[in-house]
Amino acid sequence: MVNESSQIRVAKGKRTLTFDPQQDDQEEILKSILGRSSTLRAPTLRIGSNLIVGYNDDLYRQIQQSLT
Repeated sequence: MVNESSQIRVAKGKRTLTFDPQQDDQEEILKSILGRSSTLRAPTLRIGSNLIVGYNDDLYRQIQQSLT
């Protein structure tokens, strides 16, 4: 799923990290998207070729605006 994505956006608190799986370090991406039990953090959304992991209001507002 990570390698098939064109962009990965990870919400961590009020911060949002953006990764390009083709260029960024895979280990760093996995550390950001996996929880303590080594499972994918929730919520996780796949919108087209984008992967959205975690939640913060600003990120979801941006996503909603880009879809309208």
